[in-house]
Amino acid sequence: MAELVYALVLGTSAARLKSSSLFLPTIDNYENRNKFLEGTGSLVLDRTNKLAFCALSPRSDKELLQIFCDEYSFEPVIFTAYQNHNNRRALIYHTNVVMSICSDYSIVCFDAIDSFKEKNNVYKKLKEAGKTIIEINEDQLLSFAGNVIELKNTDNESFIVMSSRALNSLNVNQKKTICKFSKIISSDISTIEDVGGGGIRCMIAEIFN
Repeated sequence: MAELVYALVLGTSAARLKSSSLFLPTIDNYENRNKFLEGTGSLVLDRTNKLAFCALSPRSDKELLQIFCDEYSFEPVIFTAYQNHNNRRALIYHTNVVMSICSDYSIVCFDAIDSFKEKNNVYKKLKEAGKTIIEINEDQLLSFAGNVIELKNTDNESFIVMSSRALNSLNVNQKKTICKFSKIISSDISTIEDVGGGGIRCMIAEIFN
């Protein structure tokens, strides 16, 4: 989908697309102003319901989010996410650490959204979209249980791909709920998690027919 390509380059390598029909002139100089929207990290998209979930941070800019949403007719769902770090609440840099959107369900850490109003809005939008909500806690978030991705094979079977660390952090009921909709595939990527600071979702970009 065009939005994936656009999202992957927003703010970080826009100059490379100047000759492409996907390039939007309005974003050309944002990186020079230290404004970014870092692809699949910043945006968790519900493409069916045209919702763009975004946790604002220095790497996920509100103005750029609005440009994306205006261009591709998405509704922005904005919030701010935090985690405990050195005895304080620190911003979480990417939305896809906090949540994932699948065809029938969403995995989300509401504990990371401190604002009651923002938390309720995210919950409301997910329920209106018909998603079964699987809540994870902050410890599970730190195990990358939110940084997962649904994939489908040529038979349209649903699979949820996650790291072994993420899978091991989930409780029995969470796994049972996921397995109502998707088969779980997991792999040990501890080096990437420990050194790179990302999970399975950060390693995969979708291909759409």
